[in-house]
Amino acid sequence: MNKSYKDLKSRMYISPDKFNSMISDLAIKIKRENYTPDIIVVVERAGFAMIRPLLDIFVDVDYDTCRIKYYKGVGEKSDKPEIITRLRDENRVSGKKILAIEECTDTGKTSQLLKNYLERLGAKEVKIGVLFHKYSSSFEPDWFVKRTNKWIYFYYETLEAAKDLMKNKGMNLEEVLNHFREVGIPEEELLRLRQLI
Repeated sequence: MNKSYKDLKSRMYISPDKFNSMISDLAIKIKRENYTPDIIVVVERAGFAMIRPLLDIFVDVDYDTCRIKYYKGVGEKSDKPEIITRLRDENRVSGKKILAIEECTDTGKTSQLLKNYLERLGAKEVKIGVLFHKYSSSFEPDWFVKRTNKWIYFYYETLEAAKDLMKNKGMNLEEVLNHFREVGIPEEELLRLRQLI
């Protein structure tokens, strides 16, 4: 294993069940404040997994996506986040209440960039909700479910993470799978990963 990858012990895995329960917990916090957005904006690509359950909770609310790139690979940031794909229709944001959703705030720069972008488009109000709010974040979201300092492997990104660990961190497949076992990824998922890599 590449010894330069210092924080492998400080990682956690979020299963599909845990992910869905956290989205529900986030929605409960938002609803407790009687906040109903006009539009939900999620950050691609992680937001794709988040938007479906949220649209079941916030019925008749429109949604859009915005792609922001900040990471080159697992745990490796660029100098600053950058909007890669803008909203499909920027005009419809004007005068609207926006709920912007992300998986987590690592530095908070992505959330701040997204909020600034939506405000420049004339949004009446922009509120940010995240599942994990990192202690390292300089941005304070309006709602979060849990605080942590750990790097998180969400269930839908384990294949991407495995490939990155092998390509950029010099780990072989067995080292990756052993690492994933240590953070709690189930054997059945590891079996699937072995067949997909």
